[in-house]
Amino acid sequence: MKKIKKLSALIIAGILVFASSLGIAFADTKKGQLNGHDVIGHSSVTQTSGIAYTDMLWSGSVSVNATYAYVNINTLETATQTKSAGGQSNCSVSFSAPSSCRSVYISASHWASLSGQTWSASTYDAY
Repeated sequence: MKKIKKLSALIIAGILVFASSLGIAFADTKKGQLNGHDVIGHSSVTQTSGIAYTDMLWSGSVSVNATYAYVNINTLETATQTKSAGGQSNCSVSFSAPSSCRSVYISASHWASLSGQTWSASTYDAY
């Protein structure tokens, strides 16, 4: 039984190491509803980019405000960029890390409004 547990732990650790070596990011998505219509807030990062969006599957007001952080792999200095967007039904912001830099995280605030009701959520994803 101990051998099976050790083998299982090794397999899980191997999968996690393999996934991180491929640059697989685990995105964050929040869902809600306004007057019965779905609303989605999403953020995700890859090795050198990030994206955040707010999407309403109906015509309503939406916005997203996101901060993206990256690190210079030569100097280890970190920096952030912030972007905002708004619109009807959907909006998004995207980021790209400068040369010699890698993503650290993206953090986003999402907001939507429809017929006097509002919805808000926060998402976060790290690389």
